[in-house]
Amino acid sequence: MRAQLTRSDDITTLLCDTLVIPFFKDLALNADSRSINKATGKQLSQLLASDDFSGQLGQTTLLLLPNGIKAQRILLWGLGDKDKLSRQSWSRAADSLAATLNQQKIKHAAILGSLKLPRAVASAWSLQQLVSRINRSSYRYSTTKASVKAKQSTLAKISIVNAENTAANKRAIKAGIAIGKGINAARELGNLPGNICTPKYLSSEARKLGRQHAAIKTTVLGEKQMKLLEMGSLLSVGHGSVEESQFIIMNYQGGKKSQQPHVLVGKGITFDSGGISLKPGAKMDEMKFDM
Repeated sequence: MRAQLTRSDDITTLLCDTLVIPFFKDLALNADSRSINKATGKQLSQLLASDDFSGQLGQTTLLLLPNGIKAQRILLWGLGDKDKLSRQSWSRAADSLAATLNQQKIKHAAILGSLKLPRAVASAWSLQQLVSRINRSSYRYSTTKASVKAKQSTLAKISIVNAENTAANKRAIKAGIAIGKGINAARELGNLPGNICTPKYLSSEARKLGRQHAAIKTTVLGEKQMKLLEMGSLLSVGHGSVEESQFIIMNYQGGKKSQQPHVLVGKGITFDSGGISLKPGAKMDEMKFDM
């Protein structure tokens, strides 16, 4: 999935499958939505005057084949009470929009970014959250399934239209895509069965990231190297498996020299078969998520 900031002096000529227009509960139009309302012969204001859309937080209402504009659909998106919009409520609204967009058979969604948000919801942060949540909502597990192709999201591009074209907003959108991709990659590893996502499979995925990104260096230690380092406690965890244990070290050198380093330590256990006396047998299938 791609995402970008887009500038349009005439929003009615914007080519996209779905044009998303956000509204607070007061249903007030801004310059962009007024131009759309005029071009559609007031279809927008007529819909707003009906009971079909009230601007409640997370509410979405679809208008198919609107008159006078290039977009194939208009999707009204509710943000609730402007004075009560917070980071938490913005995230809930973004999740609702993400689910709606990923259920449609569309490739390109354009979201009006010209609506002024309250100070509590910073522009760059809101864009990062919006993009990452739409991206991660597109994930569907299908690797070991034969009949889910029809359910896959087709959304490939997000345009944020007429938001402030600042360096911070550009970085936020780039970060949103990266965060969404990272979450989806982790979900895929967790969803894979334990006989596929073995320790060596996990280490091969880590090595792949090292090859794909110059800022990442990946080192993997096998059991022989761990024995030389006297890592007996770690090795004992894998003694009950025929799969060889792997110790993965990933070094990311992408920050500024002035930034302090961060160290994250994860278990990376691809299937935790221990503790059966403490866990019911019905929950053992979930132990693949113990990584």
